[in-house]
Amino acid sequence: MIESVMSGKMMSPAAGDPSSFGFSVWRGAPGSMERAHTHDDVELNVATGSLEYVIRGERVVVPPGVVLLFWASQPHQLVGFERDAEVTWLTVPLRTLLGWQLPAGFVERFLRGGLTLVEPGAGSFDAAALDRWRHELAEGGFAAETARKDIEVHVRRVAVSAGEAQRDGGAGADGDRAAAVVARMAAFAAENAHRNPRVAEVAAAVHLHPQYAMTLFKRVLGVSIGSYLTTCRIHDAQRLLVTTTDPVALVAEKVGYGSLSQFYDKFRQVTGCSPAVYRRGRVESG
Repeated sequence: MIESVMSGKMMSPAAGDPSSFGFSVWRGAPGSMERAHTHDDVELNVATGSLEYVIRGERVVVPPGVVLLFWASQPHQLVGFERDAEVTWLTVPLRTLLGWQLPAGFVERFLRGGLTLVEPGAGSFDAAALDRWRHELAEGGFAAETARKDIEVHVRRVAVSAGEAQRDGGAGADGDRAAAVVARMAAFAAENAHRNPRVAEVAAAVHLHPQYAMTLFKRVLGVSIGSYLTTCRIHDAQRLLVTTTDPVALVAEKVGYGSLSQFYDKFRQVTGCSPAVYRRGRVESG
């Protein structure tokens, strides 16, 4: 049975809210996340019991032993867990992971907000390996470097298990640089979406001309910067609708919409339903 975690404390990456946790491994009992958070890492976690997250406004249930991999720049919050479950979290800085030249399709998918679920054994993320990495990273020096290389190999196996390695052998140097720049723009957009920054501001965050920034962003992620900002704002609204009892008007205000009618229009465009219908359906199903 999955229990609510809307009270109490969580001794895990969720205990703080830095821009990055770096190359780290945590292990322990799950606890509450009082609010969603973001950080500029790729996060992998696996638990001995079921976990329930809200990621970009959608509920995601992760079965025991299944590895969840996603780019943590999107708002995520642990909202439920199975009694006596133990969780291991692994974070890899996005820039580090992009340097591994993983299959382009795999990279593009998680940059677009896709989630990867890997069945037990498929990516070899067993408890013994995670515990070994935790100790080696803490030891530093040669042991830590060995752990980082081992983790890279295991993430490559996750890419193979996800079926993306068949597309190509890697993004290449130019593709990696482009993906890294777009990742920084996407992270800036996600963090500031509630105030609806202009395209020029997003481009300035990575020192690019706005026109070139728009072209590069669309080429890598397949959507415009404006559309991505709208999606981020609506996903944050979805999260608030599921995890709070705030009135719809207050939710709209919190995600940066001064016009309630505009919020309704954009929400329906992204989700296919009204905020009230969305909330009712998710709360009843939860």
